[in-house]
This record gives sequence, C-alpha cells and structure tokens, in this order.
Amino acid sequence: MKEKYESGEINQNINGIFSLEEENQLKKESKNSKEYELNKNKKIRSSKIFKAFYDNFEILDTKIDSENAMGAYVCGNKKTKEIEIFYFASSGLNQYDKSLTKEEKEIATKEKQVNIQAKFKVTDNQKAALNFADEIEKKAKKGITSEKSGVNGSSKGCAEAIYTASNKKGIKAVKCKKN
Repeated sequence: MKEKYESGEINQNINGIFSLEEENQLKKESKNSKEYELNKNKKIRSSKIFKAFYDNFEILDTKIDSENAMGAYVCGNKKTKEIEIFYFASSGLNQYDKSLTKEEKEIATKEKQVNIQAKFKVTDNQKAALNFADEIEKKAKKGITSEKSGVNGSSKGCAEAIYTASNKKGIKAVKCKKN
C-alpha cells in the first residue's frame, strides 16, 4: 500500500479512479451494479484510511511472531516524532480452509487458541507483545518515555496494547479500535 501512496495512486482511488486491474477485480467481486458500487465505496474508504496513516506515520520496523500469534508495526509519528507500536488484529484466517499453507493454518490455529484463552488468562501473544515493546525500548536511543510512546491495536491487537500499557512504565497512550 505504501507504493500506492508514494506513487499518488491512492489519491486517485480516493477520487474514485481505479486502474484497469482494480476495476476488473471490483467487477469480479461484485454480483451486480449495486454491489459494485458498495465495493467501490469500501475501496475509497479504505484508501482514505491508508492515506491518513501514511500522512502521519512511517513504518520503522515490523515484527511477526507466528509461534505466539503476535505481529506489530513500529511507527514513527511524523508530526509528534513519537514512537508508536501498532499491534495486529487477528488475521481472519480459517484454520479449516484447505487452500491455506501449513504456516497459515498454524497461525490461524494459534490465533483461535489465544482468542479463547484471552477471556480468562494472560496469553502468549500478550506476553510476546510486552517483550516486543521491551525490545523496542532497548533499540530506541533515548528509550521509550511517557513523552515518546504509544501503543495501538484492534481486536486481538487491542488486548495486546492494553496488556503492554498495563505492564510498562511510560506508555503515554493506548488507542484501540473495535472491529
């Protein structure tokens, strides 16, 4: 998506202008003209979200921990110069989907396990999220301080953000989005 942002293509999408490939994909995904318009509007909204993200943040690091079903982006806030961690939501993969690779099935299975466990205990992905924040703190030149950090997440990522903020001094903000 960053390439689309940098090339200006995302601005075209916001204005309802799509490449021939994107138009064909929209048509393929749509059963009729009403559904086509709905899908087109979803793509426009999605483009606005990605533009807002890339206008404000630069991705500095990425962490994928398949074993613990945790993933995150470390971002620099262009306006405030603060470091922010964005924890991933669940992938939405279905562990029983026969088209998935072995690794995708393992991720889906682990995510389902931690989503169930999160209702009654601290999960491996929450612990991995806190450990990752510790790693980032060690990498940061001045460390993560109350003036320099925030954690964000959606759904499963929100639980990771809350756990991290609850167990780490100096987290300034916790931002969560419910799906």
